[in-house]
Amino acid sequence: MNGILYFTANANDYTPNDSGFGNELYRSDGTEAGTYLVKDITPGTGSTNISSRNGNALVNVNGTLYFTVFDELFTKNSLWQSDGTGEGTHAVQDNNLADVSNVSNLTAVGTQLFFTGYSYKYGYELYAGNAGTNNTPTVIITSPVNNTSYVGPADIPLTAEIQNFTGTIKKIQFFSGTTLLATQNFYPYTYTWHKVPAGDYYFTAKATDDKGVVTTSEVVHVTVLANKPPIVSITSPADNSSYAGPATIPLVAEASDADGKIKKVQFFSGTTLLATQNFYPYTYTWHNVPAGNYSFTAQAMDDKGVVTTSAVVHVSVKAPDVPFVSMGKANVSDGSNAKLFSTGSFGVKASPNPARNILNIYTSGFEQNKNVTISVVSVSGTVLKTIQKTSNQMMQLDVSSLGSGTYFIKVTSGDKVLTTQFVKL
Repeated sequence: MNGILYFTANANDYTPNDSGFGNELYRSDGTEAGTYLVKDITPGTGSTNISSRNGNALVNVNGTLYFTVFDELFTKNSLWQSDGTGEGTHAVQDNNLADVSNVSNLTAVGTQLFFTGYSYKYGYELYAGNAGTNNTPTVIITSPVNNTSYVGPADIPLTAEIQNFTGTIKKIQFFSGTTLLATQNFYPYTYTWHKVPAGDYYFTAKATDDKGVVTTSEVVHVTVLANKPPIVSITSPADNSSYAGPATIPLVAEASDADGKIKKVQFFSGTTLLATQNFYPYTYTWHNVPAGNYSFTAQAMDDKGVVTTSAVVHVSVKAPDVPFVSMGKANVSDGSNAKLFSTGSFGVKASPNPARNILNIYTSGFEQNKNVTISVVSVSGTVLKTIQKTSNQMMQLDVSSLGSGTYFIKVTSGDKVLTTQFVKL
């Protein structure tokens, strides 16, 4: 080919201790200096099986050498080509041959290469190609499909393929309009563009071969639509519902997303998060709710991170009757979750309410630094805990050992008895 002899030889046959190459492709111009290895296709002392069955092992087609190599990994004969250099010796890159094996019977007819091969789709068939020329690569975008729509912000996977090309691809570049998105130097030629905002986009791929020839794919148009926010509403309880405390309040929400999925629904009392539900049905039951007025909302988040808040549902919880009488004293609410019980200048209040560990008890009207008795009483009237304290405007009571529920605090000093209610978390 072009005045050069190409042949295969096994250097191990002529090199002591098997320190040379195995069976590989060589070239010679008839001189010692001009006789050398083209490429060590199977690196090291391993041999490359350059097949010669059913035809010539090496076929010259218009200045390009073609031959087959047995791939032990995939156990198939693959079609190779060479321009006489190591860099220009490689497997033929043609997607039409991706699943073709047992390539044989290589025959040159003019500038055409004919051969037989086997594929699962067609079986054994005859193949042909415009071999021996630096034909222009054909590049196409296989993903996304033209006129595809996404919901923004979108993740758009781009994939390009080379077709009907026997040379070497140096790089593939992806463009949005004139903006370069990515360059890929190796197969597979893929790139994912993340968080693409709403708009119309026109993608192209450019292929550059080893000769510097550049071809551009056809344009692929993609539309990214603006995300529609999710819809959410509380279906239970009804607005302005009333319960007797300590209350059990079932919360139920309905949520939907027209162009995506619901990721989660969260229930709030005011600004306090009560529960998060990731799956339908979106429900939560709040137990032992103390007396007070509550404003419930539900928030729905879609798969794009957009959040919608429901309309407010108002609920009131009435205080239960006190299970014992405080010497005829009146009970007065101060409008908060805690209850303030007073008779004239006397009063008592518990905070925080609800409480988890330490309950602060505030009193007014008692003589300072006098002994007071503080009792914890269940809603059934059972005294659960009693301690002695020196009266101050603020006293602390450890309630960490109590179970969750509603309790009463009874403060006694002399003939004065005051009570208030609290919830233990």
